[in-house]
Amino acid sequence: MQPLCKIDDSAGCQGKVPTCAVVPKGGNGHDSIWLYSWPRERADVRTTGSAATVNPQSSIEFIRTSCSTTTYPRLCYTSLSIHSRTIQTSHKLIANAALNVALSSAKSTSTMMSTLSQSHGLKPKEVSAMEDCVEELSDAVYELRISIDEMGHAKQSNFGSMISDVQTWVSAAMTDESTCSDGFAGNGMNGNLKRAVRGRIVTIAQLTSNALALVNNFALLNDLVTVTAVYNVGRDDKSRGMFFWGFGSSGMPLNRLGPYQYKEKLAMAALSSNSLAEFLLLLIAISSYLNSSSAARVTTESSTEFIRTSCSTTTYPRLCYTSLSIHSSTIQTSPKLLANAALNVTLSSAKSTSTMLSTLSQTHGMKPREVSAMKDCVEELSDAVNELGKSMDEMSHARQSNFQSMIDDVQTWVSAALTDESTCSDGFAGNAMNGSLKTAVRGRIVNIAQLTSNALALINNYASDPEMLG
Repeated sequence: MQPLCKIDDSAGCQGKVPTCAVVPKGGNGHDSIWLYSWPRERADVRTTGSAATVNPQSSIEFIRTSCSTTTYPRLCYTSLSIHSRTIQTSHKLIANAALNVALSSAKSTSTMMSTLSQSHGLKPKEVSAMEDCVEELSDAVYELRISIDEMGHAKQSNFGSMISDVQTWVSAAMTDESTCSDGFAGNGMNGNLKRAVRGRIVTIAQLTSNALALVNNFALLNDLVTVTAVYNVGRDDKSRGMFFWGFGSSGMPLNRLGPYQYKEKLAMAALSSNSLAEFLLLLIAISSYLNSSSAARVTTESSTEFIRTSCSTTTYPRLCYTSLSIHSSTIQTSPKLLANAALNVTLSSAKSTSTMLSTLSQTHGMKPREVSAMKDCVEELSDAVNELGKSMDEMSHARQSNFQSMIDDVQTWVSAALTDESTCSDGFAGNAMNGSLKTAVRGRIVNIAQLTSNALALINNYASDPEMLG
């Protein structure tokens, strides 16, 4: 077994974290041990004293690699590499930066077009297209802004719901930008004006598309795993240096088991004692832990792959995977647990949206038609919540003897919930509604409908499971 590194106890980690750590001399005559656990995103860290910074070149390379997964990688890299100090190597920070860049571009273009629309000499059709575009961009700005705000309040407990909202809003912003661009199609426009405006809109749409791709990357990679920095620590009394040993990969993911830190007494016994037996006990304990962690990793990977494969059969596979992969430890590889989780996620989203609409419907300054649409939508969502709740309850009482009857009921209720959500969304059609209100409400409803559609597809998969049908 060879030492991974050998450093003086005052030398710091020399940029080798997490495979090296400092073991300073304690005041009580014993060595005190620092065992580091880093998220996967922080793997390339340099330390100076107590401060830690990411190698700038690593940040640039991280941005380049992340951008290679987007539709417009060159624009992605050129627009984000200037923010490398802020982004570091964080998937969340690069998604935030991409949203901010798209927002900034949308705001400046909206201001430019507002000014242009008041220019003399424009044809009525051009003025109309400009004004419509300003309105569409105003909606896009609003949607990008609330996406950034929502990302800022992300917690593990609400991560799936937050990501679904952000994906919906950013997708809606892309639709608004496309609608704006479509208004300048045809030959009736001034050529220079059309090229200038559409060029700016296309850039915004591409920036927004890249932002959505990076948000999706963040969703897929959010389950940050921790790694152990040190497996065993020994002391060389003659040189007063410290050396470190390890087996396995220092980048081994431990998933939701959490970081392992050796018992201080056990580690100290190995350091201070000449007993080979105690030292071997430490190695056996660590080896046993590593083996169990490796098994846990395989189980988690199997579950994640099961969810990915199952979601590929749904209408909205990306939303399906991002909303359900965070529940992989519960779902495992069970079609029933997957369908249950999908219903649960949908029900949670429907409840929170219903509460939001109830609050909004009491806001002052709304038009009578808007108030009426909101109240109707709350009623439709209340029915959807009831139907989804009954579906979950029925699924929990499934037996071989009543399986087909149960499936028929659940499929009927989930389909009814889908119809209710569609009816709610239809109430916000037309141009008489406040643009921001319409966009926000319809965005949430579309998201619920997509989650419901995915849940129904997974229920159908579960119904065709040969083991359940015998």
